[in-house]
Amino acid sequence: MSVTFLVPWALFVALMAVAGLHASWARGGVWPAQNADQLADWVVGEAFRVGMPPAKAIWLVVAALVFAACDGLALAIHFSDPLEKLVVWAGAGLCGVFGLRGIAGYTPFWRAAHPGVSFTWMDKRFYSPFCVLIAEGFFTLVSDRL
Repeated sequence: MSVTFLVPWALFVALMAVAGLHASWARGGVWPAQNADQLADWVVGEAFRVGMPPAKAIWLVVAALVFAACDGLALAIHFSDPLEKLVVWAGAGLCGVFGLRGIAGYTPFWRAAHPGVSFTWMDKRFYSPFCVLIAEGFFTLVSDRL
C-alpha cells in the first residue's frame, strides 16, 4: 500500500476519533475523567478553571476537526483545478496549525498560559506529539501534491 493511501486514512481515522471524543464532551460526557472539573484539568489546563468550556465552543472544535479529517482524506483524491488548489492550500494551512500547536506545547509561553499540572503532563506526552504527527501527515500529503 502506498503512502497516498495510508496517510489520508490514518489522518481521517485519528481526527474523527478525536472529534468524536470532543462531541461526547460537548454533550456532557466526561470520559476518561471522573467529572467535568477533572476533565477540564486534563484537557484545558487553565488555572482556576471550574468545569469544561461551553458546549458551543467544544462543538466548534468538533467542526474544525471534522473539516481537517475530511481535508486529509480529500488530499488522496485529485480534483479539477480550482477545488484541487483549495484542498491543497487547506491542507497546508492545517499542517501549519497542527505543527504550531504541537511545537507550542513545549514553549514557556504555552506553559504560562496553561499551567495545570495534569494538563502539562498530558500535553507533553500526548497532545503536542499527536499534533506534530498530524502536521507531519498533512505535510506528507501536501508536499506530494506540489
